[in-house]
Amino acid sequence: MKLLKIAWRNICSYGNKLQEFTFSDTPELILVEGKNGSGKSSIKEALTISLYGKSAVRKTKDIPNRINKNAYTYVDFLSSSGNSIRLERGIDPNYTNLTIDDSAHNLPDKRKVDSFVEDELIDFPFSVFSNTISLSFEDFKSFIKLTPTDKRKIIDRILEIIGIGAVIMIIITMLSSCGTSGLTTEQVKHRDEIDYELNKLWIEYEYKADS
Repeated sequence: MKLLKIAWRNICSYGNKLQEFTFSDTPELILVEGKNGSGKSSIKEALTISLYGKSAVRKTKDIPNRINKNAYTYVDFLSSSGNSIRLERGIDPNYTNLTIDDSAHNLPDKRKVDSFVEDELIDFPFSVFSNTISLSFEDFKSFIKLTPTDKRKIIDRILEIIGIGAVIMIIITMLSSCGTSGLTTEQVKHRDEIDYELNKLWIEYEYKADS
């Protein structure tokens, strides 16, 4: 999958004005920075909801703006097989419109649409996406709570996509940048949990690779 463009309105803290973001053609990390309450997490939510039709951290009823309702997203992307996809979603009222190569492709049951999109078009599991691609410091706690089997699936999927060398660099970068300045005692505790879990998973993976 290659993301091209995302747009949203009335998602969480965002109001009725349509927000749009066009992705670069070159691979790059995207850092969203801002003050608390400025809408950073809402952007992450808009991307996750536009692709998968659900959130990893909140119930569907809590996604629309509390005043305006009428949550809306659309996302343009290229599927793993090269098809041009536009996926429009609405919440309160609920609807999904799927277009493949400019032709409508809507299934009668939203659950079937979501499964088709995830399995055939995105080809990237929701659990992996919400624990890697779309991730905040607080969300990482959900990774810590996963079973060892589910953690392994996520790590294996990351390795499959970006390779072992890239994973090593990610781990080194994460660990070296996790200082304690400005963090609360609870945040430091979570940082230490992340540190421990990453190192444990990496040791387990190396052992598995050598055996």
